[in-house]
Amino acid sequence: MKVENIYGFQKANLTFSHFFTKYIKGMTHKTFLNKSKKTSFS
Repeated sequence: MKVENIYGFQKANLTFSHFFTKYIKGMTHKTFLNKSKKTSFS
């Protein structure tokens, strides 16, 4: 029972970190796009 709980927690943690990394990458990509737009159209 304990081992299953730990495995489930690790699985959830992996999914969360994967989503978090994707979110961070998306945010940095958006800010980079906005910065390039501002510099090219200013």
